[in-house]
Amino acid sequence: MKAYEIMTDIIGAEFIASRGENTVDCLKIGDANQEIKKIATCLTVTPDLIREMKEWGAELVITHEPTFYNHADEFHPDRLSSQKKKALEDAGFTVYRYHDSMHDRAEDEVNLSMIERMGWKGEFDGDMHINLSEGRSARDIARAASEKLGIKHPRIVGNPDFKATRIKLATGARGGWCYKEFLSSETDEIAVSGELCEWEDCEPIRDAAQFGWKKAIVILGHAGSEKFAMETLAESINGKYDGAEARYFDCGEIYTY
Repeated sequence: MKAYEIMTDIIGAEFIASRGENTVDCLKIGDANQEIKKIATCLTVTPDLIREMKEWGAELVITHEPTFYNHADEFHPDRLSSQKKKALEDAGFTVYRYHDSMHDRAEDEVNLSMIERMGWKGEFDGDMHINLSEGRSARDIARAASEKLGIKHPRIVGNPDFKATRIKLATGARGGWCYKEFLSSETDEIAVSGELCEWEDCEPIRDAAQFGWKKAIVILGHAGSEKFAMETLAESINGKYDGAEARYFDCGEIYTY
């Protein structure tokens, strides 16, 4: 199958028709008509992954996050972006972004994948909240994230030991509004976060906890909170498109410890 045919099926023809150019889910580089036998998925395309995917023989690369360092993925010919663009062109990849439609479905696919990987049981609203059938503490969640998601160093802000059943899934980078809403609620609640602003988002939670509020945030890192969803994607499409092989490539954590 051709790259655009595969991506039209993955993103969804209805989503493409409804959003038009008002989405980042589109071709980023390469040939939409390229015939595809090998599909690589990743959270974000790094130089190391370009080399690994090229060695494997990938033709179509599906990335969740931007390639050129801005959300719209607009290419600006600075030194680093130009070097990366050349590396992608030399590798012969066709690169598509799969982001907006992944989050905008009836059930957010990233958060649904987290719930499944963590083994949580409860009522998921399809967006950013799950009410668990059994309460967990921030410390419980951090420990489980290490064991089940392979995250080396989860961090906790606020009270680490109270048990809550309401969990806010602030995966990726959801923005400060998310944490203001979280703080304003009087419900005992834990947020599981990708990345956030320490001064604006974390300091209020620390203060609230010191006043005795039952609030906490477990911070997994942007990659740590979302990348497994792209692994799930590779598993779900492997062999689906005229037998094309799909494989997930892990970009790793951004920090060195």
